[in-house]
Amino acid sequence: MKKLSLLLVVIFAGSVLFTGCKPAHTPERVVEKYLNHLSNHEYDEAAKYCTDETAQILSFMAWLVEEEEPTGEKYENIECSVEEDKAYCTYNIEGFDDRETISLIKIDDEWKVHMEK
Repeated sequence: MKKLSLLLVVIFAGSVLFTGCKPAHTPERVVEKYLNHLSNHEYDEAAKYCTDETAQILSFMAWLVEEEEPTGEKYENIECSVEEDKAYCTYNIEGFDDRETISLIKIDDEWKVHMEK
């Protein structure tokens, strides 16, 4: 019985250690959070997932659409390909077949949405 209890403790501890090692901010998760905040006009929140340059673009976008209602669009099928410190992600807006593309770069070990001016 003691061996079984010890085995269960080891399995539990191992699973906690391995799940704790998963990156919290994969390119897919960053894109998902960024797009959801963007569709709800939460530009300050969306900017947390962007490079400084992209945050400036968002600031301008916020000014342009400040009186419009948020779209609340839903995004699906987010798929990313990673090449060193760059990621290219594609996604669909729910109900549309066309794929959109978004670029990310890794800064200080965190993925950030990056749009060039």
